Amino acid sequence: MQITQAPSPDLGSPPVSSAWPRCRGAAGCRTGLGRIQAHRLRHTAASAMLRAGASLPKVGQVLRHRRALTTAIYAKVDREALRTIARPWPGEVA
Repeated sequence: MQITQAPSPDLGSPPVSSAWPRCRGAAGCRTGLGRIQAHRLRHTAASAMLRAGASLPKVGQVLRHRRALTTAIYAKVDREALRTIARPWPGEVA
């Protein structure tokens, strides 16, 4: 199965998808972040969703992952969040 892109409404302009990298690049320059990759944006969005309490399946839906294993990379331990709820070891001074 071959997927083709629909032509732009204005035949003289480039397809909409080619505008995305330019827009992303301009935003990176304006903010001082430099070159921003789409993968970095997706990863940042997924991490923010998880910190806000979203489930892994929900993150997978937003990112349009086909397999749960693809989303599983975001199931990392947030050590800083755990420090706030961890109890001291018995006998250890907190």
